[in-house]
Amino acid sequence: MLSINLMAQNPENNLLGQWTNESHDRVLQFVKQGNTYNAIIRKAKDHKMIGKEQISGLKQIDENTFNDGTLYLINKGKTVKCSVKMLNKDLMELKASSGFFSKSQQWQRM
Repeated sequence: MLSINLMAQNPENNLLGQWTNESHDRVLQFVKQGNTYNAIIRKAKDHKMIGKEQISGLKQIDENTFNDGTLYLINKGKTVKCSVKMLNKDLMELKASSGFFSKSQQWQRM
């Protein structure tokens, strides 16, 4: 049990775990692979999407900032740049950008 508490306090692991979007119809699980973070869909309206990687390549810049990721827009069949900013330990802002356009959404830790 002690190792779990130490892992939760480690700033490197702020992003790890399962997160749900504002409408609670999508759950992403963030995992670390090497020096980057990826997110796998664990819950979605379209069950065919479950298990697919939606975010890849996020790099930790500091304790609360992750940049240089790629977000796959499954319904549109294209990828856009993405970043994550930790607002607190249980709330993050995911920002997707394509050209001059960007959209942010808050996700809550489950």
